Amino acid sequence: MNRSWNVTISKLERNNKGLYTFIMNDNSDFGKDGPIRGMGALITRTIRREPAPIRLKLAIIMGAISSQYNLPAQSSSDLSSPLGFCDTEVPGGTHICMFYENETERHHVIVNFLHAGVENSEKCIYACGDHSISEVKDGLQEKGLDVNGAVDRGALNIFPGSDFYGNGDFDPDQTIVKADSTTSQALNQGYPILRFSGEINHMRESDRNHDKLLEYEHKLNHCFFSRQPAVAICLYNIRYFSDNFLKQIINAHPYFIYQGQFRRNPSFGLS
Repeated sequence: MNRSWNVTISKLERNNKGLYTFIMNDNSDFGKDGPIRGMGALITRTIRREPAPIRLKLAIIMGAISSQYNLPAQSSSDLSSPLGFCDTEVPGGTHICMFYENETERHHVIVNFLHAGVENSEKCIYACGDHSISEVKDGLQEKGLDVNGAVDRGALNIFPGSDFYGNGDFDPDQTIVKADSTTSQALNQGYPILRFSGEINHMRESDRNHDKLLEYEHKLNHCFFSRQPAVAICLYNIRYFSDNFLKQIINAHPYFIYQGQFRRNPSFGLS
C-alpha cells in the first residue's frame, strides 16, 4: 500500500548493506510497519531504495519539502518582478537556486522566467549550460515572444555559460564585478530590473572551482543582491555534483525552486 507523506527530512545516511536511513519530522502516516502519527516527532526509518534515489536526494538537499511561499523580508528594490513559472512575484535583490535532474524541468522554468521578464520590460540574460541556445529561443518563440525583436533591442541576451563564468580557473570577485557592471548598464539603459540565470555545469570536474563557486554564491548575497535590483536563478544539475557540494550550495541561497514552485529556504546561511 502506498502512503502519502509530507515531511521535512534532516538527514540521509546509507549503510554498507545499501539501506538508506532517514531522520525526519513526520506530519503524516509513513512506514511499512504501520502508520506513524506524531506532530513533529523525530523518527528514524530504514528502507531499501535501489538504485540511488535521485529525486529523493534532491528533496533531502532542499531541506524543506513542505515550505510555504515567502518573499524576502528585505530587498534592494521596491519593484515587483513576476517569476513566470509560478504565480509568485519577487522584488529585486532575490537570489534563487534551482536543482534539476532533467531538461524538461529546467526548460519549463527558464523559458517562462525569461518570457515573464521580457514582458515585464526587464533586461534578461541567460548564461546557458549543456543545451543549445536555439532550444531556449524556440521555447520563447512558442510562447509568442518576438525573440529577434527582443534580442535586437537588447532586452534579451542568451549565450554559453562559459562566456560569463570563464573556461579556466573561476574568479568569484571578477564575476561579481561583471554582474555588477551588467546590472548598472541595464539600469542606465532604462530597465528597472536585471533578470539573470546561469549554469556552471562546465565546471563540474574541478574541485578547485567548486570551492570558488561556494565563495561566489555566498559573496553574491552581501556584495551584490543587497544593493542591486536583480533577480537571479542559479542552475545546478544534481547529476553532475556531489551531495556535499549541493548541500553547501543550497545554504548559500535564501530561496529555491522545487517542483516548479518558489520556496523559502529555512537552511539559508547554515554551514
